[in-house]
Amino acid sequence: MYSKKTAAVSGDFGIEDVWKLVIKYREEIASHVELDSIDLRWDQFGLGAVVY
Repeated sequence: MYSKKTAAVSGDFGIEDVWKLVIKYREEIASHVELDSIDLRWDQFGLGAVVY
């Protein structure tokens, strides 16, 4: 789940919104990370959504 390089975003949105952005910006994202390695997870800790 977490590693030395784990990115997260938080806010008022769902995981499907983040997937839409990954698809929209896939070329730019692919220049930093292999798209096949992306495994989004979602948590809610009472302060909004966290996607990592």
